[in-house]
Amino acid sequence: MKYILINPVTDQMYEKDILNNFLKINGYTRVFTNNNWANVVMEKYDSTIKNTKNTTVIDMRCPLAVDVVKENTNKNENIIFPDIEPILIHCAREISLREDLKDGEKIIITPCKSLKEMGNKLLLDNTIFMTWLEFLKYLNNNIEGNFLKSTPIPLGFFDKLNVRKESLSGDENIKNYFKNKKFEGLDIIEMLYCHNGCHNGDGVVENENY
Repeated sequence: MKYILINPVTDQMYEKDILNNFLKINGYTRVFTNNNWANVVMEKYDSTIKNTKNTTVIDMRCPLAVDVVKENTNKNENIIFPDIEPILIHCAREISLREDLKDGEKIIITPCKSLKEMGNKLLLDNTIFMTWLEFLKYLNNNIEGNFLKSTPIPLGFFDKLNVRKESLSGDENIKNYFKNKKFEGLDIIEMLYCHNGCHNGDGVVENENY
C-alpha cells in the first residue's frame, strides 16, 4: 500500500473528488489524521507563553521565517525559540506510527521545500516528505488545479489566545521588524515567510498551471 497525507494548501487547489480520484489512479490512498494537531500545537504555545515571563515567544511553524529571525537577532535578545514542531510535522509523526498504516509507505505533501527538508531529517519510519510539485514530477503526471488567491491557513492562528501578539508575513517585513526590535513587550510573534501565506510556497507555485 502507498499512503499520502495532503496539506491544506494543496487540498484547496482541487475539487475533492478530482484530487482523490487522481491519487487513486496513481496508486495512492489518501489518509487523514485522527488527532486535531492544530489544537495540540495551540495548547503548547499557550503553555509556553504562560510559563515564560517578560520574553517574546517566536512562532516556530514556518522554518524559513524562524531562520530570518535568527539571522536578524542575537543571543542577548529577550526572545525564545520554543521546541514546538510545525503542525504538519505533528501530523506526519502520527501517520508514521499508525498501526493501521504500517503495511505501506507514507508520503507527506508539504507546501514548501523547507518543511520537506525539516521532515526528512527526522527519518520517520517508512515516511517521505515531498512538495506537491515534486510529487507530480515523481509521478510524471499532472492534474489541472486552481491558483489560490488566498491561503487556507491565514495569519491569526493565535487570535484565540489572550496575549499581546503581532502577525507578520513576508521575508522583508519579518527582517525589518526584528532589526528594529519592534517585538519588545509582546508575548508572541506569528510569522509566515511567504507573503500572505503558504499558498505562495515554493512547493506549489513554480508550475505554470497554478
